[in-house]
Amino acid sequence: MVFSSNQNFEGFISIDCGAEEDYLDRNTGITYKTDKDFISTGKNTVVAPAYYLTIPYFGNMVNSLRTFPEGKRNCYTLKPRQGKNQNYYVRAFFYYGNYDSKNQAQKFDLYIGVNYWETVDVRQQTYYSIIHYSVTDTIYVCLVNTGSGVPFINGLDLRFMNDSPYRSMNGSLLPRVHADLGSNPTQSSSTIR
Repeated sequence: MVFSSNQNFEGFISIDCGAEEDYLDRNTGITYKTDKDFISTGKNTVVAPAYYLTIPYFGNMVNSLRTFPEGKRNCYTLKPRQGKNQNYYVRAFFYYGNYDSKNQAQKFDLYIGVNYWETVDVRQQTYYSIIHYSVTDTIYVCLVNTGSGVPFINGLDLRFMNDSPYRSMNGSLLPRVHADLGSNPTQSSSTIR
């Protein structure tokens, strides 16, 4: 699957978790929404200044985050306009950035709906992705406290896969190989994903 900054992102959901306002990321061409309309729990914060990242691929999204010090399970509610019985590419971004000045790795579980997706063990910036066939109009992405640190998230993307070669009609697929094809040499701000 290839995303380009000159592609039409209409219908995509791109969330900067912990951001104070919506914005257009000039490096990626993606318009990010705050997460206030997708979740009502948790607290907004930012990474420690010494850990601030300026990686064009991730944009500014990794420098803000939402933490979940309360509750065992906290879920984002995503309602893609394409609705149920469709394939979606879901990607969750994590970067601890010593936001709490404790310099401790955090470990917690990530779920899509009631199904286990991945155990998040954050030591540097990372993301987890899944191709999910949704049988409902609403997709829940949940962070579950396992007692090994406070769950948090920096960003969450949902992409409709109408022309996907991955035609799953039940459950989800975990992609195991990713490729960043780099920048388009003719357009300095065009990143191909």
